[in-house]
Amino acid sequence: MPFSQELVLQLKNLSFNYEGMIDPLFQDVSLTLYHGDCVALLGRNGIGKSTLLNIVMQNLVASDGEVIHSGEIAMLSQQDELGGEETVLTALLESHTELSECYNEIAKAELEGLPDPMYYADVMAKFTDLGGFDLLGRIEIELTTLGFEKTILERSVHALSGGERRLLKLVNLFVSSSDLLIFDEPTNYLDEAAILFLIEKIRAFEGACLIVSHDRWFLDQTVSKVLELEHGTVREYQGNYTVFRETKDNIFKQKLKQKDKLESEISKLEVVERTYKIWGARKEKEKSGAMDKGFIGARAARLNKRGILAKERITNRIKTLKETKPHIDKHYSISFPEITTPSGSCVLVQNLSYSYGDNQVLDNVSISLTWGERFAIVGANGSGKSTLIKVLLGKLLLGKLLVGGATSSGTVLWAKGSTLGYLPQLWDVNLNQRTIAELFSDSESEQARLILGALHVKGHLFDRKLETLSEGQKQKVRLVRLMLDKPNILIFDEPTTHLDYQSIEMLEAALRGFSGTLVLVSHDRYLREALCNRELKL
Repeated sequence: MPFSQELVLQLKNLSFNYEGMIDPLFQDVSLTLYHGDCVALLGRNGIGKSTLLNIVMQNLVASDGEVIHSGEIAMLSQQDELGGEETVLTALLESHTELSECYNEIAKAELEGLPDPMYYADVMAKFTDLGGFDLLGRIEIELTTLGFEKTILERSVHALSGGERRLLKLVNLFVSSSDLLIFDEPTNYLDEAAILFLIEKIRAFEGACLIVSHDRWFLDQTVSKVLELEHGTVREYQGNYTVFRETKDNIFKQKLKQKDKLESEISKLEVVERTYKIWGARKEKEKSGAMDKGFIGARAARLNKRGILAKERITNRIKTLKETKPHIDKHYSISFPEITTPSGSCVLVQNLSYSYGDNQVLDNVSISLTWGERFAIVGANGSGKSTLIKVLLGKLLLGKLLVGGATSSGTVLWAKGSTLGYLPQLWDVNLNQRTIAELFSDSESEQARLILGALHVKGHLFDRKLETLSEGQKQKVRLVRLMLDKPNILIFDEPTTHLDYQSIEMLEAALRGFSGTLVLVSHDRYLREALCNRELKL
């Protein structure tokens, strides 16, 4: 990526308060981005990342501080996708106002049979001078790279799938003339091929990128600096995600060492402080009992005064040491309950095939898993991962005439004593009107509160309806409900979507300690490589 010291964005001492908040969401946040910079913005859910991005995009106004832009900014939000009722090409050109107007005039003239050839020639010349044909060429190259046919440009946007519209939104971003691209969870709903495309485009981009993402492998491939929003301010770390985590771990260890050393010194001083207190009281008694022996009383008084001064010095030293003790965040962990797993085979899938009409999504798939194995299922969107999961869960039947003309064959045999726990991508909307508390029995409530508290879902939310929660909070509630069900087989479908990096690391550690069988469908390569020892590619 070419580097330039041309300023793209500068934030100076930004602070933000939502109405009714006693403390600011964040304060004194400063950062500077130049052409060529690619920076991650991290922080737990609810810490203020989206608010900060909205301030940069001028959708919100900071309570204090200054935002300096230099050039054009474009953003891909979490749910963003190409929209509109028109054709894909028209939608892609919309961000290029003059080109879009020229293109619409050209299309109108051609539709009417060129009533004014001279006007048509003028508009065509203007379209050419503005770089219209060059832009169309770049769009076609990007579409071909992503596996689209050129004919997609003439299709209606609303006729495309959500995944296709999101990919086209990415194309739209990279063919724009922006100097700063902001990505909020850009890998959500993308398969590996699309993620690799995104990585290559970011690496080649000459402007600056600001990325909010939970995908740790993706961040390792793209960013050279990490900004963490924590305790209401931003701290900067050089390097990619892995370097950031190593740096944070080292800082944590150094703080622990410093804290232990200070606490040891404070304990010793407190012993001396108590000794001086006892000694001073004894000397005060000697002075009082000296009676007519004035010289003894005077000597005791002098010694007592010296003792008081020494005690004050020690007390002040203890106070100073306590004030210099580093702040150390509590490190929480979660764990799956202990379960008993048998030995031998866990599941046997033989010659599984599944078709929706003429579309065969699974072709002669065979899997054999033993208890305790960690198994990943990977593949492009539409490759059959969801169908395979539904078959494993018994949600799709085999060997029968199925609804919608679907056909299937093969067998799935689970071992006796198998109890399946499933974590889906999407929340069951039928539960939206229930509260968190209603999902757990009285005997489960305390443990659920403890685990959710560790995941930063606070107790005051327990009486809130699930529909009022963020997607990240819902995912955490789903996870805790699953943990307390105590299954011995876990089937996870994109479990890290909507989670912050701290929660993902806690989940990863918990899954390492899980003694049952894990079947994982995830585009999160970092998680797959950390947990799984086998992989099926569809």
